[in-house]
Amino acid sequence: MEPTMATQKPKTSEGSDRATEISADESNQNRTQWIAATAYFKAEARGFAPGRALDDWLEAEKEYSAGAVKTKGSERKARSTGA
Repeated sequence: MEPTMATQKPKTSEGSDRATEISADESNQNRTQWIAATAYFKAEARGFAPGRALDDWLEAEKEYSAGAVKTKGSERKARSTGA
């Protein structure tokens, strides 16, 4: 039996807000994991010498931000040119 208008629940923005919230949480988690891994590899490359952990993290954040901006710009350009 298919739901009728009388039995269907009204659609609200609550579900879409929750989906956006979950998506943002997942995106932030992916970002943090990427930065942590990149900072680790930077530390490994310099032999885990102490005193540079924050520098490694901040450099990784810069790289992530530069890549994210570059990716968004590339997607926009591809859409506008039909590529």
